[in-house]
Amino acid sequence: MFDAKLKEVGIGTRSEALRNVIRTVGGMAVPDAEMIEALQAMKHALYEVGNTVFQIARRMNDARNRGQDLPFSETDHAEIRHLARMMLDFADEVALMAEGRRSTLELRIADELRRLAERALKARSLCAM
Repeated sequence: MFDAKLKEVGIGTRSEALRNVIRTVGGMAVPDAEMIEALQAMKHALYEVGNTVFQIARRMNDARNRGQDLPFSETDHAEIRHLARMMLDFADEVALMAEGRRSTLELRIADELRRLAERALKARSLCAM
């Protein structure tokens, strides 16, 4: 049915239809300033977490190489638990941001497809006259 509708409005293939939609919606898939800022903040947070994990691993390896017990205090354990919570929160925020962006794009694409269909119907009506 979809292919038949495309042919009715003079579009030969699904690829051509998709290219038309992409041309119509312009730079819609380009990250906006808000997303870029959020990604930069996440990049910084991830760098901080990575640095902390590196420090923990280094301390563990040093202790192991010396045959010593792990050099962690209760404060260190609390920081590690905090780090784990932060990573889970980070993952949740990335998932929410991606879902929000996907929802926004879906709405914009749906609007553009509707406009494309309306233009095709108008063109078809004009041809039928």
